[in-house]
Amino acid sequence: MFKSTKPRGRGICVRCIAGLCAAVAVLLLGLVPSAAQQAVAHAFAKASPLSVFDDAGLTKGRSEAFDFGVAYEVVEQSPEYARLKLKSGKLAYVRLAHVTVVNVPSWINSSDNFKRSERARIRFWESSTKLNDFLSGINTAGARWDFEEYFETAPNFSLRLPVVGLDTLDLLGGDRQVRIASVMLPISKQMHDTFENAKTGGDRKLDLYFVLDISNSAKGFLDAALSDFAKMAARNDALKERIRSVALAYFASGYAQKTSAVGDVALKDLQTANWRALGAEKAERGDREPLLDGIASAMRKAKRDGGAIPTLVVLSGAEVDSSGHVAALGKSVSADNLDLNVPENSVGVFAQVTPEPGDALRTVSQKLRNVASARYIEYSETLGADLVQELVRAAEGRRDADLDPKQFAAVATAAHQQKMLAILPRVLRQTSTLPSRQNYALNADWYTVRLWVTLDNLIMSEIKR
Repeated sequence: MFKSTKPRGRGICVRCIAGLCAAVAVLLLGLVPSAAQQAVAHAFAKASPLSVFDDAGLTKGRSEAFDFGVAYEVVEQSPEYARLKLKSGKLAYVRLAHVTVVNVPSWINSSDNFKRSERARIRFWESSTKLNDFLSGINTAGARWDFEEYFETAPNFSLRLPVVGLDTLDLLGGDRQVRIASVMLPISKQMHDTFENAKTGGDRKLDLYFVLDISNSAKGFLDAALSDFAKMAARNDALKERIRSVALAYFASGYAQKTSAVGDVALKDLQTANWRALGAEKAERGDREPLLDGIASAMRKAKRDGGAIPTLVVLSGAEVDSSGHVAALGKSVSADNLDLNVPENSVGVFAQVTPEPGDALRTVSQKLRNVASARYIEYSETLGADLVQELVRAAEGRRDADLDPKQFAAVATAAHQQKMLAILPRVLRQTSTLPSRQNYALNADWYTVRLWVTLDNLIMSEIKR
């Protein structure tokens, strides 16, 4: 037994010192891996945050944020858990299903061409078999990509995706080889929610561009139809809440100026908006009304931000010009070559406000370019109500109709803000979905999916740690 040589009450027992050192050593084991706790593998988080634990029984978990694409050192692994080193340096247990474990971490990194807007968009497949069938030509039509990168403005960041698997495909009888990789792709909660909102119609607003025939023969009927429409639209929540903006354009051959556009107006002011900007009224000579002038005038300032569907609403008599010189364009055009330069999801609604017979208005509605769908409403005493219903249908859309990718511009913005790739399903419909979130990641800031991609050396290349 050792004794202290110092006076009693003032010295420190050697046993106490040894015990204290042992206790400190035990505490430090949780902070710094010992020689026996060196990395045996690496793990990529599948989502963030994740639950981490201090014991192998995975009890009393706490939330821990992880960085996408970081290879965390794994010091111990079992069928139920991986014990890894966190950013803080501490060791913690995570459920094995919540991470992807690899022996040697590797990534695909983007090249400088990745930031070029004119480059090809990156395509992704859910299975290597499907990708092989596509590249080999076995079933090109039936094995097309499942998801494709989308952007209007090229990314201003570098891409770094963890590689989970690699393969080489022999094509053309072995004369050509293509490398493919299974990568982890992050999807942020904001990107996922923005996609759901855009495709289900949460953001499916309408920008209404009214084109009104104010000729002497139509004005009385027009006033009645507009009055009924404005009253019914104001009471119809399904439509009122979908209208983002209302703009007007007038046309008539009996005015010094054939057409004039008016800026945004409130829905309640639709029937009282002033059309005197066309100048002094002239006596009409039975000319057909210059509808194409009115349409061109209305759509020149159509919003193209993807936040709403440009919706052309024509209220006119039946006798209109389907061709002629359009002052706003400075040339002669016809209905079938009038280029409106509007998004592909634009809608047209043509309502005949007068009872006289004639097919010219219907002909224009059938031939007009750049309009995804055009609806024609016959004259009736319920024209205002019929118009409301047609616009409600336009806002709700068809579940099996293809959607315009520009409708999803906000998805790319949300992804790029977090330096993530924006992807969309190849088939864009209201029933389309992004890769689903795992149950443990339903409220995560981001989650990952595994997809296959060809390694295009012009855009990306593989690197290892």
